[in-house]
Amino acid sequence: MRYKKIPGTHQITSLKDKDKMDKKVGPRKEKPDPERMAILRSLPLEIKEKITGEEAQAFLYKEELPDTLLEKLKDFLVPE
Repeated sequence: MRYKKIPGTHQITSLKDKDKMDKKVGPRKEKPDPERMAILRSLPLEIKEKITGEEAQAFLYKEELPDTLLEKLKDFLVPE
């Protein structure tokens, strides 16, 4: 695996994380749903590491959830 240094920091990240860094999600004026924030925070670390900024934003702001996020959360979703 190749690594690169993040400019201006002492952090090193894998190059496969570059896509996540390129797709920055800007701040919003409205606040995220606190219940959904608690749900995201309660997920296991290995799941949280796989969720992109866009997927998290869609979940937190009650937007249509991408299929990629649904696939990552399939073991945690309860059918209605």
